[in-house]
Amino acid sequence: MLSTRLKIGKFGRYLNSIWSAAACRRFGLIRRRFGLIRIKESGDKPPHSKPGSALAIRKLGLFLFVFLLAVDQPKADSGPDWLKAAVSFDTKLIHGEASWIVLLDEKNTRIKSNGDAEISYRQVIRILKLEGRAAAAKTIRSDSETVVSSLKAWQLRPDGKLIKLDKHSVSEESTDGLYSGISRRVVKFADVVVGSVVAFEWKLKQRPVANEDWRGFQGSSPVAVSRYRLSIPGDWKIKTLFRNHVDVAPVITGRSYLWEMKNLPALDAEPMMPDPASLAPQMAVSYFPPRGRLVRNSFSTWQDVSSWAARLMDASGSGNELVSARARELTSGLSTDMEKIRVLSRFVQDIRYVSIQLGSIGGYKPHPASVILKSGYGDCKDKAGLLRSLAASVGLNSYNVLVYSGDPTIVRADAPSVTPFNHSIIAISVNEDGPMVSETPRLGRLLFIDPTDELTPVGDLPFYLQGSYGLVVSKEAGALVKLPTSNERENTSMNEMSVDFTSNGALVASVKQFFNGQRAVQTRRLIASIQPKFPAEVERRAASAFPRSRVTNLTVKGLTDHLAPLEVKYHIEDAAPTRFSQPILALKPLSAFPGYVASFEARTRKHPVLLEMRSSQEDRVTLGIPPNYKVDELPPDVEKDTSVGRIEIRYKVENRKVIVRRRIVIRESIVKPEDCAQLTAILDAATASTSGSIVLVRDNSQPAGR
Repeated sequence: MLSTRLKIGKFGRYLNSIWSAAACRRFGLIRRRFGLIRIKESGDKPPHSKPGSALAIRKLGLFLFVFLLAVDQPKADSGPDWLKAAVSFDTKLIHGEASWIVLLDEKNTRIKSNGDAEISYRQVIRILKLEGRAAAAKTIRSDSETVVSSLKAWQLRPDGKLIKLDKHSVSEESTDGLYSGISRRVVKFADVVVGSVVAFEWKLKQRPVANEDWRGFQGSSPVAVSRYRLSIPGDWKIKTLFRNHVDVAPVITGRSYLWEMKNLPALDAEPMMPDPASLAPQMAVSYFPPRGRLVRNSFSTWQDVSSWAARLMDASGSGNELVSARARELTSGLSTDMEKIRVLSRFVQDIRYVSIQLGSIGGYKPHPASVILKSGYGDCKDKAGLLRSLAASVGLNSYNVLVYSGDPTIVRADAPSVTPFNHSIIAISVNEDGPMVSETPRLGRLLFIDPTDELTPVGDLPFYLQGSYGLVVSKEAGALVKLPTSNERENTSMNEMSVDFTSNGALVASVKQFFNGQRAVQTRRLIASIQPKFPAEVERRAASAFPRSRVTNLTVKGLTDHLAPLEVKYHIEDAAPTRFSQPILALKPLSAFPGYVASFEARTRKHPVLLEMRSSQEDRVTLGIPPNYKVDELPPDVEKDTSVGRIEIRYKVENRKVIVRRRIVIRESIVKPEDCAQLTAILDAATASTSGSIVLVRDNSQPAGR
């Protein structure tokens, strides 16, 4: 019972001090509905009131007090219903040895009539092992076309305590300069323990670059439930294509389509397997408006994709006087097209590369060539645009080429789409055949160049692009083509070692190494990445063959001349010359030249083996037999020749020298699962040869000093 007289306004202020604003708004609504009420002590009847009205008012006030208190009292967050449901999923059949399991992976896309998209994601993950805590973080990217409208996260601990995301747990990073619109938000729970469940929900507002979407349903960890829902306007149509899985019929509700897969085990991890994205069940979905400008963003053929890309990417192909003047300056005095192409390409390759993946974040439209020329940096599409503009200024015709960088199995010819591409290079029209030149039906001979790789010269392509599908962008004559590949005769390494002993028993050796093609590019990149530590790396490899040795007179030639072979030369000397005091000398000279492909366990495979490139390695070792020693044991000769590759190792003794010849040839860069045994046989033999010992023993039958 209220014993104090309170006008309703005062009571409202009291409620405002202890209840939420929502409660006061509700109370105000009731006040407006019933008029001004005064609550008085018992016996104090308001004027003109009917008998019992004071008691009724008191009961109404008490009811309102209790009702509002019950409704608006702050409660602990119990989490959304979809989180509670996901936690209850039965996952015993798909746990395996995973570090975490995805209980729910859901994406909902709603397409509006103007083509804009509202996208929401939900993910629920249970942490199973300590290393699984890496999954308790999420990175959300955005740019001017993709805006993060909502971001929430929860952690359900094993003791049942639910922790909601704190704003301090979100960090935001953004780029500046030409790419200032691109940013990313990182959500991370720092104190996750094994057994915890983390959940993320984020929403995006996006202006899709094309009327299509891709959905992967499986990954490197088990997935209990994977869903994708697409909602489209009433008069639109859809087209779907499934990869690595039988077609799944959607559940249709009105204009909403729902696809769902359950109990997906983790993809089997195998050494040197392709990107899991090319192996997992995927669905490509295109949606088509009936009419209007948005029809241009829907694709049925690769020419549709090419025409769409040309509208965006060819806009910066024309240069201005600044670009034209630089092109004339760079090519002054050059007479052939190939000379001009080399000079212009090297100029653009030396411009700083900003690695921003082509796609929905970062877009497809390059900055004007003059802007890139002035700024001195750019991403792949910007550098491609600048090189095209420079080439056009000296009369060279060129095209943008969309590719996937990193795995030649990602892009397939059966699904016209812009989504799989993440990189942009160019193709220049040429009149003559040559390395990295392909003949196309409608555009003639094209020379493919990557303007972002400063170590790969014209006439070559980075190994991670070779053999991939590339889309040559042209408004009317576009084509999906296989990019050229180099062979094992072009990507080579040659190692020559001459080993001898001084009169006091010190081992001395001279080493010469020659690299060509992408093997030269790899070695140049290694040297550039560890420049101050490169001598130590050479010494480490030498010590694996000759312990207690040191490297001297290290020289590198051809480091900046990318058209020439790369040469590395050095000497190896004993740090403690006491070998002649030993009755047995066991030497492993081939261990100084490990193979480029590591051996792995031979077993039945599900997935192809993805190697870097087709290549060959040849090693020549000449080992002088020291005085008073003789050969006691040589490793066995080896010869294996398969469709995948070849290895040949020969040992012979001639004129008191042990001569070793080893040749390793890799003929295929993608090895089918059924051919894996052939590959492992070659790699195992190569690995065994690096540990094979040439054993010399003291020969007491020889006169001293012989």
